[in-house]
Amino acid sequence: TATIRSEAIKVLGCAMEHIPKAFYSLLLYQQDCGNETTAAATTGNIGSVGNVIGWVYTSQSSQIMEERRVATYVWTQLKDLMDIFSTSKVKARTIIQQRIIKHVESILQASSRPSNLADALSVVGNKKGVNDSSQEGRQSSAGKGKGKGKSGGGNALPRNSNNNQGVETEETEERYERVILLTIKGMAQFLTYMPEKNDDTNDEKDISTSNDDEQVAFYNKQFSNAAVLWKHLNSTRNHFRRATFSLITSICLHASSFLHRISDGSSTTTTTKGNHHNLSSLILNTLSAERDPSNFPTLFEMILLYISSFRRYGLSKAWETTTASTTIDESNNLSCCCGIDPQGFTKTLSKVVRRSCYGSQAAQWCPSMLPLISCLPSIEHQLQILNALWIGQTTAINPDDASAIVSAVSETSTYLLLKTQDKDDVENMDLESSTDIVQFFLDALSYYFTTPVIGRVSFSKDQNNLC
Repeated sequence: TATIRSEAIKVLGCAMEHIPKAFYSLLLYQQDCGNETTAAATTGNIGSVGNVIGWVYTSQSSQIMEERRVATYVWTQLKDLMDIFSTSKVKARTIIQQRIIKHVESILQASSRPSNLADALSVVGNKKGVNDSSQEGRQSSAGKGKGKGKSGGGNALPRNSNNNQGVETEETEERYERVILLTIKGMAQFLTYMPEKNDDTNDEKDISTSNDDEQVAFYNKQFSNAAVLWKHLNSTRNHFRRATFSLITSICLHASSFLHRISDGSSTTTTTKGNHHNLSSLILNTLSAERDPSNFPTLFEMILLYISSFRRYGLSKAWETTTASTTIDESNNLSCCCGIDPQGFTKTLSKVVRRSCYGSQAAQWCPSMLPLISCLPSIEHQLQILNALWIGQTTAINPDDASAIVSAVSETSTYLLLKTQDKDDVENMDLESSTDIVQFFLDALSYYFTTPVIGRVSFSKDQNNLC
């Protein structure tokens, strides 16, 4: 229960308060032994001290107020302890980072099914002992029940076992969803708290340094398989997908090494190190398969920031589907990954907005349309989505959604019209495309003249970090 979890976290806080040096020594011992083959590592079970630190951090994302409050307090204690006993803040940062990464990766690797996670979370050897004891107990009860007639205890055992099995299944499902959501949300928050580089927009810099090269720790080097982070991108559980969208958004902002590979440092070669991924194609498949209305605002934000992560290499690289790019950012030896198929993306996004995002509240996702459309590689792609967006206002479920969609069409068409003042854009735009843009603007203007004011909505959104 949440009460037991909160009390368990309090025990860690008491240990740090009363035996701080011993607790810190235990952390260092686990750090030094992290590469050794232990029983837990061999069997895939979870339970080392490093994972306990992960539990404390991720529990700060709990929906239970008391559990969240206790975890936040103990996490503050842990940071203070690391700062006091570590020789440098960089060392404290490294220990915390590696412990939490180990926790997140071990949880997500075992998250394919609830039963897998339940096995991984069990204490080494304990599960077998419990099963053996239970089996001996059943045999003993069955033996005692013999010769006592029809009312003997042996006849009642199957019914009790079925009931217990049903309760255990419900508890396993509940724990599975809670643990996975805490892990995904916790990792997203941790990347914000401890980014790969100092970020002027990040207010939490209390354990970062200004001139030490060790502060830039590429996350993908510390994950044996970074793909586990977006393992639930196509999950059948809506809240798992939404949490994964937020995690990838955080990755795009604070841990781009997961997305773009690390080169060998030579500007004359394209050899790269790190994990290859197919996230571009996965995002396209996710956009095509998504049907939950509440997921679309987060999904569009994720796509925008994923595209924006290519900016340092040139935004056009976001739409190149070649296996590897030779464009290298020499400041940190990163080379960008393959991009999204523009034709497939345009077709899929057009289908989604034509259906008004399947009933999603338009005021939440429409602000993403202008920056998203502006990122597309050609005017043909932009007009195709703009046309689908205009059709979407006819399929909106209420006047508020229709009004928000028309506002998005108006903003986008105005932006495209202003772009025609750019000499380069004018040369690449034919007369028919210009006429189409003007028509969309006039249609939106006509909507405002002919539609009653009641039901109209306006929206605004900070578009910093968006294309």
